Amino acid sequence: MYAGKILEVDLGSGKSEASPLPQELKDHYIGGSALNLRLFRDHCDPSVDPLSPENVIVIGAGALSGSSSPGSGKFAGTTKFALPATLEGKYHVASGISGSNRFAVNLKAAGCDHLIIKGRSDKPVYLLIEDDQVQLRDAGELWGKKDTYETTDALHEVHPRSGVMTIGQAGENQVRFAMAITDRHSTMGRNGFGAVMGSKNLKAVVVKGTQKLKAQDPETFKAVIREIREEAKENPYARKFRELGIHSAWDMWLVLINPGLWSQEEWTRYYGPEVVKEGRAGATACSGCFLGCKQDYEVREGKWKGQRMETGHFLDIACLAQYLDIKEWPKMAHLMDICNRAGLDGLAGIGSTFLMSVAHDLGLLSDEDAPGVNFEEQEEKYATLLRLICERRGIGEAAAQGWLQLAEAVPGFELEVFMGLEKGALCFYDMRDTGLDVRSFHMIVNPRASHHPQCHWVMSAPEVNYEVLREEFLKTGATERDAERIFVEGELKVGRMTSHIQDAGMAMDSLGACVLYPMIRLPLHMENLARLYSAATGRETSATGLKLCGERGHNLLKLLNVKAGFGREDDRIPLLWLDPKVTPEGEKVLSDYYHRKEIGEEDLLKEIDEYYDERGWDPETSHPTPEKLTELGL
Repeated sequence: MYAGKILEVDLGSGKSEASPLPQELKDHYIGGSALNLRLFRDHCDPSVDPLSPENVIVIGAGALSGSSSPGSGKFAGTTKFALPATLEGKYHVASGISGSNRFAVNLKAAGCDHLIIKGRSDKPVYLLIEDDQVQLRDAGELWGKKDTYETTDALHEVHPRSGVMTIGQAGENQVRFAMAITDRHSTMGRNGFGAVMGSKNLKAVVVKGTQKLKAQDPETFKAVIREIREEAKENPYARKFRELGIHSAWDMWLVLINPGLWSQEEWTRYYGPEVVKEGRAGATACSGCFLGCKQDYEVREGKWKGQRMETGHFLDIACLAQYLDIKEWPKMAHLMDICNRAGLDGLAGIGSTFLMSVAHDLGLLSDEDAPGVNFEEQEEKYATLLRLICERRGIGEAAAQGWLQLAEAVPGFELEVFMGLEKGALCFYDMRDTGLDVRSFHMIVNPRASHHPQCHWVMSAPEVNYEVLREEFLKTGATERDAERIFVEGELKVGRMTSHIQDAGMAMDSLGACVLYPMIRLPLHMENLARLYSAATGRETSATGLKLCGERGHNLLKLLNVKAGFGREDDRIPLLWLDPKVTPEGEKVLSDYYHRKEIGEEDLLKEIDEYYDERGWDPETSHPTPEKLTELGL
């Protein structure tokens, strides 16, 4: 269901203009991420400097956002991101996806499907949208004075029950991996959306509306939702999710996302489910969601008593703790709280402090480079290094520019010995653990710098039964003919498979539907989403039809990044993956998904070629072919 409006705001002039959302754009791109990309193409040159006034931010709610459809609290923020993908200065165009329990609902209720933000204000402001009223309000009392949580609370006092997306100190200072925080509990993802907001002197976007959206066929819409909820009751993961969020799959994470510096027994003792239960302080669900994976944690004793962690997942600090060798979770909660309040990506921020500490231990970083840091004191050295990044002081200035730039500033430091990087960003999943699966392969070929969530899918779990994978694959809108190319004599063509899962993921990001649902085999698959979309909009579609819109969106994403300077050479395999990973449980090497056979660089290069072939892209350049673009109407 659509609100029906595109709102364009110029921060420089303060002028705004609303226009109808054309039916053609809805039919071709659905909404959310894919339609955002089309609007970005129409309003911005992809070669633009990401921190210049000419860069554009497009915010878009999905076609199902703001409804009672399960997992429909997602919305997309599209821009040229600020994190460098290369030392030479390539930056990708992409969409960040945020959950929300207020923002997406209020944006649609204010009559707005998509918001285009242009230019730069000459002073700090926040953008307020209340139904038909659009204002730029002075943010002088917020900028440099209030963190993301304090800003959200202050804006809620003035604009009760509104949706708020804001930045903190990191975004204000244009740290290249600054984030935007939405409704306190969600983020616009990694790679620098918050820095782009900061470059525009835009402290926050506040939305509040009273318009009621109705499905065209409300009875069918409600009936499909009832079916989904009834089927979900039988899913064991759904019950666990409500208790522990994504930590409920701890047995899986022990295998798939373990840095391997501690034994599995140690990691479980310090950060396993029983520890999570001790610190859990409630959950917040996105609008329409019955999972409630946004868990809050509170320290109840010791030095950090009263410390809360309200944004991100416990799994994030559990992984980072191994690198820092911090066995007490309250210390990690303290570090993550610093990141959340500053609007700093915790993975990049805390990960960078680890690299700086290692460089200091190797004698490559002097005390003078890190003013005020006591490297002998574990608990506070990382906190002080985080503050240096946010304030851009000392070595924090180099770290604020990105992973690659930090390594360049420390002569002799070999970054890729410690981190698996793709397009300048950390790969959260390591293919040596997962095997050759869709999610880890997606990080190689995804234009958005190692970002993985769009390919959360059934295959995210280890060694799922072959026939189950085939059955679930056909629920993405893929055809039997597609399956014949991918499921071949007991083998999986993962490169080819990835293109289809990406298209389904793009369609979900365009609907505003949460990609965690299909990962744990909840019935929010493309077939049911097609039924929901048809009932909501009155325009009949199928799973294949939605997936086609996702394919169109993904090809447009690729085109924008081709114009931003990216090519085949940028879809590279992280060097760290090519060496064995030594863990207390033994060595791990690259292997196929079922860990039946070892694979190497040549095998992955072949998978990349097959991925391009499945997409209809030129294998030499990775560019979409004219034939493919004609087929998709691009």
